[in-house]
Amino acid sequence: MISPSSAPVTSAPSSKSAMLAFAANVAGAIQSATGEEALVRRVRQMLIDAIHDETFSLDCIEEAIDAIQPPLSDWVNPPIVNDEVNNFSVRLIYWPPRFLNSAHEHTFWTVTGVFSNALTFRTYFPDTGQNGEGFQVDREIKGKRGEVGFILPPCIHTVGNEADTPSISIHVFSGPKLIEDSFERGRTTWYPDEGSPDPSPMFTLNHAFQAMIALLDSLDNPRALDLLDRIFAIAGAPARLACAKAIARRDKVRAGHRLLELAEQCTGEDAAKLHKLGTAFLAEQVSK
Repeated sequence: MISPSSAPVTSAPSSKSAMLAFAANVAGAIQSATGEEALVRRVRQMLIDAIHDETFSLDCIEEAIDAIQPPLSDWVNPPIVNDEVNNFSVRLIYWPPRFLNSAHEHTFWTVTGVFSNALTFRTYFPDTGQNGEGFQVDREIKGKRGEVGFILPPCIHTVGNEADTPSISIHVFSGPKLIEDSFERGRTTWYPDEGSPDPSPMFTLNHAFQAMIALLDSLDNPRALDLLDRIFAIAGAPARLACAKAIARRDKVRAGHRLLELAEQCTGEDAAKLHKLGTAFLAEQVSK
């Protein structure tokens, strides 16, 4: 019998040099800035360049995984970069399929990029009609991975994932923290409509894992496999199964071990199916 523990997590430490270099460049831009719009345009170009660097994407996901500490129920999606000296932070936000947040505005500039998949951004202006309530759409921008925009306040906007698969956005938020122990910089004012979702959503860790897995599955890099293994080690059953599927597309031996490990945590028909598939993956490699 083959034990799942014979295929351990193999992640090697990384310097996260690409992510740290980006953070240092943003800090330098803030320190040398002579005007707000010129600054955000400069940071926007930095983020465009960074997202197209696969190492940067892997660094960001690794940092996000590093920040997930037990108890997992306390996870509140902390920034992956937090610079108190220069008053900015970098955060990944994970968008479940078909999710639209409520209209809102920030008190300081932000730079936002599509880190994975696609997102739809809308800006609004106040409705001056008969009732004088609510907002009208000003612009709608459909962004795909690698596209980056910025917001100079005041700007009321929404972010939505119209796809059937999860998305990730990456944000450079500026401004001081107005609330101690908060991740928010400045203040966000929400304008929820009747029937809209929680205006300030805190997505679950499973949403984050599913979005990370989808991105890692798209990257043809050995480091992505190691990060999938790290997610598998800490995630719940749905994300573990998604990890195993993503791993199987590149390394059936590793996926076989992961499926056997997952089978031990399941019962009944699910356990039998996982065990059968994991065993088949390992047998397939032995026969070659």
